[in-house]
Amino acid sequence: MDPNALTICIHRASHYLETHGPPWTLAMARFMTNQGDRNDVLTALAKYQNDDGGWWGIGTLKAPISTISNTIKILALWYRYQQAHKG
Repeated sequence: MDPNALTICIHRASHYLETHGPPWTLAMARFMTNQGDRNDVLTALAKYQNDDGGWWGIGTLKAPISTISNTIKILALWYRYQQAHKG
């Protein structure tokens, strides 16, 4: 893929997340494209974590109820990006 085309795709995706996505998705995208850091992601995700340790509002269920599926999604995402950006 043409590097300029890839840059345009990333820019458009970031703009979409800024205008339509919850803050954690934008923080994750910035982290993945080296425009943000891990602390930004953790700060954004912390707003969706309940006192019981589970997460809400990540998948299709938007109620502030912790779910196994939301919690495992966040842990899997975080693990993958930690592995990809070690160093």
